[in-house]
Amino acid sequence: MLEFLAVMIWVAPLGILIHELGHAIPAVLLGRGEAVLHIGTGSVVIRAKWGKFQLRVYRLFFLGGHTESCCNESFNRWQKGVVSLGGPCLNLFVFLLSYSFLRIEWLHIFMLYNLYLAVFNLIPYSWKGKYSDGYRFFQILLNKQSEETP
Repeated sequence: MLEFLAVMIWVAPLGILIHELGHAIPAVLLGRGEAVLHIGTGSVVIRAKWGKFQLRVYRLFFLGGHTESCCNESFNRWQKGVVSLGGPCLNLFVFLLSYSFLRIEWLHIFMLYNLYLAVFNLIPYSWKGKYSDGYRFFQILLNKQSEETP
């Protein structure tokens, strides 16, 4: 039971934040004005801003997230692909980094959750009008961009 609570309170939100930073950092570095990271769902309980990054944490902070970025200019296919894959790639990097500290027991759950986020988000699928990062990437690759494509 304690492991489940640890996942809900710390591991999931931190993994989601890492994932969304993986989208936000390249978006801002490639020319987007600002990035807003949304963690969870429900009503906003925390608002913070650091330079070009805004963070909004919602009451149900363990239930997903997304990133919005303001466009100063249009992105080309390569840039859109980088932003789309940034989240899963950062989760994969954190998984590999955590793996080197495997002796620390609580990091094991964190490590596996980041691997889960990386793999699950790379699988191309759409569900209830939402698209996975893998789906967006393949749409970009096939040049079938929609308004929802980053």
